[in-house]
Amino acid sequence: VLRGENDQATERVVSPLLSHISDCRAVTIPGSSHNPHEENIAPCLAAVSAFLRDLA
Repeated sequence: VLRGENDQATERVVSPLLSHISDCRAVTIPGSSHNPHEENIAPCLAAVSAFLRDLA
């Protein structure tokens, strides 16, 4: 779950996802709101790359 530092998807919103989806993790992208994939691309790509690398 990618979320921005200033996202409305708070820990309270994200926590149930982490406990119900296997291999799920949360990454908070600094300086972003609800669209970190548009606002702060490099950290999002790094987080997704690390996740996929860990699955391999």
